[in-house]
Amino acid sequence: MSAIVIELQRDALDKAVSISDLLRKALVVSRKLKLDKFEEWIGYELNGYVSTDQVPHYRKIRGQVGYNNPYHGWSPITFEDANEEDAYSSRNSTQSVAELENIIGNNDEKSVVAMTFSSRYEKPLLEVTFGHKPYLRISRSAIIGILDAVRNNVLKWSLSLEEEGILGEELSFSESEKQRAESISYHVNNFFAPVSQSQFSQDAHNPVQVVNSSSIDIRAIEGMLSDIKGILNSITLASDQRLELDSEIATVESQLKSPKPKPLILEHSFQSIYNILEHAGGHVISAILFELGKVITGLG
Repeated sequence: MSAIVIELQRDALDKAVSISDLLRKALVVSRKLKLDKFEEWIGYELNGYVSTDQVPHYRKIRGQVGYNNPYHGWSPITFEDANEEDAYSSRNSTQSVAELENIIGNNDEKSVVAMTFSSRYEKPLLEVTFGHKPYLRISRSAIIGILDAVRNNVLKWSLSLEEEGILGEELSFSESEKQRAESISYHVNNFFAPVSQSQFSQDAHNPVQVVNSSSIDIRAIEGMLSDIKGILNSITLASDQRLELDSEIATVESQLKSPKPKPLILEHSFQSIYNILEHAGGHVISAILFELGKVITGLG
């Protein structure tokens, strides 16, 4: 029998091997090496994610929001604001890989997948669809992209193991291999905030407002923004990241000046700020991220 890590690489390269089977073999490797974090990720992929907070970035997919008009067929909804369109057109996929594989297997290459909205988010859409049920149409290729990302993660991880001389002959690992495995750093981004309230319109003349301002703690947001601005001179960011960060800060400041700040826009801006700061590292950043996570949750 060959080394299981090499087998894992072969399976990851073989499109005939399902992602579910690939992950089960990866689970054996991670369990034997006592790699809890990677085993946890495998468990989420095999069983599905409990909440959108756990969903990695590669599971965020985009589609088109609309409804089936009995006279004209598919009718997309036009949103008044780009941030709001992004919120409703994006979806954090929590399904297990087996469910995603089943969707792919039961649809042809040109098909699309129709996803429903929860009753909370469906209600405002019904006001602009004349009572017809709204859907988020996702292309088949978007789901394939998720499965490919999982396959690539397993492949990269198995290659990292081989580079450290960790192979697992005869389905077992030596104590030396287990110790070396602990030193391998492998990061899977597991933070994404859930979608919140929104504002839409079918045309620019008849907007439907759906904003619950009572959910916004203005003082908490102002304090969070002050803390973020206070650490800017002490962190190092790439020029494009700094420009993006400044832009998101300006968006938050603009919303705070508005008589009706929108939770959705604030949430998305703070989520972008979180993602940028997450890569800066350091104890100060960790403390800021902890508090920032609570603010984002409060906006959801």
